[in-house]
Amino acid sequence: MAAMDNMADTLEFPSDDAMTAALQKNTNLKEENIALRTQLASALRSLKEYRQGLTEHNNYASELGRRTELLTKEKDKVISEILETENMFPEIPKRGQSGSMFEKYILKDSIPRARIRSDSSFRWCDCRTSGKTLLVKEYHKKRFNLTRRIDRICNEIRTLRAIDHPNIAKIRGVYHEEEVISILLESSGCDLFELIGKYGLEMNIDQRLQVATSLMMAVSYLHSINVCHMDIRPENIMVENTPTTLKIVDFETCVTYDPNETYQMRVGTEEFAAPEMLMGEEYNPKSVDLWALGYTLLEMEIGHIPFSQNVFPFSRHICSLSAEDFSRPQVRQDMENTISQFFDLLKGGRDSPMHSCLSGLLKLDPSSRTIPSDLQEWSRDRSAAKMEWAAQN
Repeated sequence: MAAMDNMADTLEFPSDDAMTAALQKNTNLKEENIALRTQLASALRSLKEYRQGLTEHNNYASELGRRTELLTKEKDKVISEILETENMFPEIPKRGQSGSMFEKYILKDSIPRARIRSDSSFRWCDCRTSGKTLLVKEYHKKRFNLTRRIDRICNEIRTLRAIDHPNIAKIRGVYHEEEVISILLESSGCDLFELIGKYGLEMNIDQRLQVATSLMMAVSYLHSINVCHMDIRPENIMVENTPTTLKIVDFETCVTYDPNETYQMRVGTEEFAAPEMLMGEEYNPKSVDLWALGYTLLEMEIGHIPFSQNVFPFSRHICSLSAEDFSRPQVRQDMENTISQFFDLLKGGRDSPMHSCLSGLLKLDPSSRTIPSDLQEWSRDRSAAKMEWAAQN
C-alpha cells in the first residue's frame, strides 16, 4: 500500500489548460467527423439520385427510340389511313401487287428548277402504253413533317380534282410509294422561267399577250371558285410547245378563300410576295395572287427579274420597314413611285400594250388591284394596240 502511495506521488497530471486544450481538440475532431459523415451521406444520396436519374434517362431514351422506330414503321400506314379517309387514293395498289406507278410509267430525271426551296420535286414520265408524257410532282416523305405536310398534300390533291380549266394542269393520278407520294399532272414542255431565260425579249408581242391573257383567265377562274394559288411565279407555269399553251401547276400552298377568315401567314416565294404580306399585315389572298401575277408578267416583259442585279431590293426594302414606316404617306408615295418605275422597263415603256394590264395588277393598295373584266375584249384591244405599237417600235 505504501508503494502505491509512493507511485501516485511521483505521477505528473497535466495542467488544467492542457486538459482544456485536449478536450477542445477532441470536440473539434468529433465535429469534423460529424461534418465528414454528413458530407459523405449527402454525396451518397446525390450518387443514388444521379444513378436513378441516369436510369430514368436511359429508360426515356430507350422509350423514345422505340417510339421513333414504331413511328418509322407505321409512317406509311398512317399516311395511307389519312389519305384513305380523305378519299385521296381510291384505287391505290397494295405494295408488292401489280399496278404500281413503275409498272405503268417510265420515270425520267428530276427537272432542275431555279429559286425552288421545297420538300417536293418535279420530273417527267412517259406512259408505257400510250407514250404520253406527264409531269410528276414528288413529295419525299423523309423530308417533310408528317402532320404539317400531309394536310397540304391532301388539300392540293382535293383542289386539283375540283378544278377544270384549260390553263391549269389536270390531275391524272396519285401514287403512294415507299419513299414518295407522286401526283401525276397533264403537262409537258418547260416552265416559263426557263422560257424567259432561253428567249427573253425574243418572244414576240403576240406570244406575250397570249401568255398574259391565258394566265389572267386562269387566275380569274380560280378566284371565281374562291381558290387562291398563293405561289404564282414563272417556275409554276408550264409552257407546252409554244407560249400560247400554258398550264399553272403546284397548288401546295393554295387556300380556299373565306371572307370571314384572317390571313397573315407568309407563304409562297418572297420575290413575288405582295407588300402587305411581306409587312406581316393581314391580307386578302386574291390580292396577293394578283400582285404575284403582275410581277410574273413584268419579268416576262423585260426578259429578266426586275432589278435582279441588286438582288430584289424592292422586296428586301419592304421587309426592312417597320409597320410605322410602312404607314407613313411619304414612304408609301416613294414605293408607289418605285412601282411606277417598273413600267419604264417595258419594251416601249408606258406605250406597251401590256402597260394597262400591269398597272392594274402592280398597285400598292391591295383593294385597287384588278384584272380586266372582259379578258377577251382586252385581248382584242391589245391586239389592235400592238399593231400600232409594233409600227412605232
